[in-house]
Amino acid sequence: IVAGPAASFSMTYLKRGLIPDGGGLYFLPRRVGTTVAKELIFSARTVAADEAAMIGLADRLADAETLLDEARNWAQSLCFGPPSAVALSKSIVNRSVDLTLETVFALGSEAQSICYASDEHHEAVTAFLDKKSR
Repeated sequence: IVAGPAASFSMTYLKRGLIPDGGGLYFLPRRVGTTVAKELIFSARTVAADEAAMIGLADRLADAETLLDEARNWAQSLCFGPPSAVALSKSIVNRSVDLTLETVFALGSEAQSICYASDEHHEAVTAFLDKKSR
C-alpha cells in the first residue's frame, strides 16, 4: 500500500454493530500484529497515513503529486525476479504464519532444490559471472 498524505484508514464495523468482513479479521492481524489489529478494530479510530506507515498498515508514503509514479516504481521493483522463484517465495511466506519453523525450513529446502534446477537460476548465475569477469 502506497499512501498519500491525505490517506486515512479505519475499521468502523463495530460502530455499525458488525464485525470486520471482507477478510479484515484475517488480513489485518497478519499485517500489523494481533495487538494493533485488536486496538484498531475495537476502537474504530481513524489512522492517518504517517501512523499507518509506522504500524505497517501502509508500506510507503508519497506526496500526492508523485503517488502514482511511486506505486508503479515500487511495483516494478517487486517484479524483477525469476517468476518461479518469486512464486515459490510468495507461497511459502503466505503460508508461514501458520507453520512451524521446521516446516518452513523444509518447504524452503524443497523450493530451493527446484530453483537450483531451473533455467532461470542458471541464466542468472551465468549473467552474474559474466558481469563479474568484466
